[in-house]
Amino acid sequence: MLDGVWSGCVDAFGQDAFAIATYAGNQVSLSITGWSSSDESCTGTSMPVGGYEGTFIFGDPVSVSHGATSVIAWETETTVTADSSKFYDVIYVDDSVDPARSYVGDMTGTQDGSSPELRPTALLPFFLTKEP
Repeated sequence: MLDGVWSGCVDAFGQDAFAIATYAGNQVSLSITGWSSSDESCTGTSMPVGGYEGTFIFGDPVSVSHGATSVIAWETETTVTADSSKFYDVIYVDDSVDPARSYVGDMTGTQDGSSPELRPTALLPFFLTKEP
């Protein structure tokens, strides 16, 4: 479902960020570059923001909020390679559009993904698209 490269320029809470997520089997790597723009153009001055490499496993399907509707997403558990820390998220792939879009959970509030019980229950409004 996820194998391949997903990317996009998103408005990350008032500042543009370009994210590239690469999935191969149960391996994932994410790199994020911040930009001085704030209009989803990813222009101006760039600055490395971060990222990680790790492994992930899918859990159960779960209903999550996606704007004004609900969708069925998949629980995920990711282990970061550098420090063995874990976070618990959800991912939803909308393959009804071409290219497909992937959305992840909103971990900015109390449902911060720090434990399975605190897994996000809503998706972030922005998405990455699957590269050909």
